[in-house]
Amino acid sequence: MVKGEQLRTALNRWYHLINTGNGEKAKSLKRKLEAFGNIQDPDLSCFYRLLTAWYFLMQHDYDQSSAILNTISPHREKSHWLNYYYYFFRGVNAFYFRNYNEALQFLQEAKPFLRDKPEIEQAEFYYRIASVYFRTHHFSLSIKFATKSLRAFSNKDQSERMADCENLLGLNYMSLEDYDRSMIHLKTALNLCRAAKSDNLLKWVIYQNLGLLYAHKGEYDRARTFYEEVYRCIDTKYEWIQLQNIHELCETYFLLNEADKGKALLAEGLRKANDPSNDYFHRFKVLEAKFAAR
Repeated sequence: MVKGEQLRTALNRWYHLINTGNGEKAKSLKRKLEAFGNIQDPDLSCFYRLLTAWYFLMQHDYDQSSAILNTISPHREKSHWLNYYYYFFRGVNAFYFRNYNEALQFLQEAKPFLRDKPEIEQAEFYYRIASVYFRTHHFSLSIKFATKSLRAFSNKDQSERMADCENLLGLNYMSLEDYDRSMIHLKTALNLCRAAKSDNLLKWVIYQNLGLLYAHKGEYDRARTFYEEVYRCIDTKYEWIQLQNIHELCETYFLLNEADKGKALLAEGLRKANDPSNDYFHRFKVLEAKFAAR
C-alpha cells in the first residue's frame, strides 16, 4: 500500500504534467498510478478519479471524461479542497460541450478556492474562464482574465501556455476589429510556439487564426497561405479544427474565384460533415449553393 503523502505528491505531479502538455510523461505516470491498485483514502481516491477525468478531457476524449465526472458529486463540506477540482473540471468539461452558461456557473463555484492555490493553478483557472467569456462575447472580461493568466504563466516560464493566452487575446481583439493588436498577439503566440519547438495542435490553431485574421482584413491570398498550411499538416483526429479549416479555405477559394479547387474541397467537407446535426454540414451546403449560383 502506498502512503497517503506519497500518493498525493504523485497525483499533484500528474496534474502538473497534464496541464503543461507533457503528454508522454503524463501517460507514463498514469500507468504507474494505475499500478497502485485500490486507494483506501476516500479523498485521494476521489482526487484520482477527478484527475483521470481531467486527463481524458485534455486528451480531447470528452465522452470518457464526462462518464467519470458524472459518477462524482461535490464534497458535502462546501469548503473541502476537492470541491475546487470538482467544479473547475465540470466547468471546463461543459465548455468543451459548448454549454457556456453552465461552464461559467461551475467556474464561479470554483473561484472562491483560488486564494489557496499556487500561481500556476490560478493561471490555468484564469485562462479557462477567459475562454468562456470569449465564447459568450464578453470580450473585455476575457481580455482581463487572459492577461492575468498570461502574467502568471510568464512568471513560471510556461511558453506554450503563454502562447495559449496570446492566441486568446488575439481572437478577442479580432472580434473587436482591432486587427493590429490581434496581429501582435497572434504572431507573439506563434513565436512562443516556435521557441518552445512546439509542433502540436496549438501551432495549427494559431495558423488557422492568422488565416482568419487576414480574411477579416480582406487579404485573401495571405489567408489562403495559412489555411493551406493547416490543411496539409493538421492531424485528422482533430475533426473540429479540420472542418473549420476546410470551410474557411473553401470560402477563400470562392472569394478568389478558384472554383475547381473550391468545389473539390467542398466535396471533401460534405463527406466529413455528413450529419445534418453537424453545424458544418449546413455551412457547406450554403457554400455549395454559392458555387452553384456563380
